[in-house]
Amino acid sequence: MRSQAATRLTIAVLLFSGSAVLFSESARARSRRARGPAAPQAARSNAEACRQELSVLESAVGAAADDLQLGARYRQAAIRCEQFDRSIEFFERLVKAHSASAHAHINLGFAYIDKIPPSSDLRQALLGRSAVQQFTKALALRRTWLAYYTRGVARLYYPNIFGVWKDAADDLERALAAQKTEAANPYFARTYVALGDTYYWRFHDLERARRTWTEGAAQFPDEQALRLRLASPVLEMREIVRKAVSPDVRVDTSLRQFDAEK
Repeated sequence: MRSQAATRLTIAVLLFSGSAVLFSESARARSRRARGPAAPQAARSNAEACRQELSVLESAVGAAADDLQLGARYRQAAIRCEQFDRSIEFFERLVKAHSASAHAHINLGFAYIDKIPPSSDLRQALLGRSAVQQFTKALALRRTWLAYYTRGVARLYYPNIFGVWKDAADDLERALAAQKTEAANPYFARTYVALGDTYYWRFHDLERARRTWTEGAAQFPDEQALRLRLASPVLEMREIVRKAVSPDVRVDTSLRQFDAEK
């Protein structure tokens, strides 16, 4: 016979980042009592703070459409506030008004990517396609390392069924060629990481992947992502790459270390 405690237990499964968390009804009730009436008020205050912050940043970005870093700052605020649709709609309006701004198209592409992790499988594919379209428009305006790299990474996340892994490798190889003509920057290490991941995960070519990671590690010995891939046993390395190319894992689109190309 179920105990009295067990009969009070109501299981709710909350999905967050693929994890299932169990809560009992009594635990939720205690949590509500502990929070008291302050919780709704705090939520309203946070929502209002988000609205104000996003409004201020939208005015600033609207006046400087080609400012890559300012647009990235706005997108990071939208992520914190979970206002993905607002960010997308804002940048969609921005590129209509400033269609010749390559960086506006790049930020719109990133806005689509920012929404991918919490979305359904079908929606993730559609968002990825929209991101690739914006990076392609940016490339038509200005051929830069960033545009090739971001389009290549966006294509890397597509499942093999879409057959775009060759395009991903081509974009990342072009990004690698472009960076070899410029002064070394820490963010260039990401090209070696992503290109090696493409060779391994999409082409199943471990030898070529290791050569790419090794070349990158020789230039960027402090890059942890490269060191982990080279130092880990095959099974552990496979798990590292699997997580890296999963659309359910949020990628860093803040561009904090990136110096905008002139």
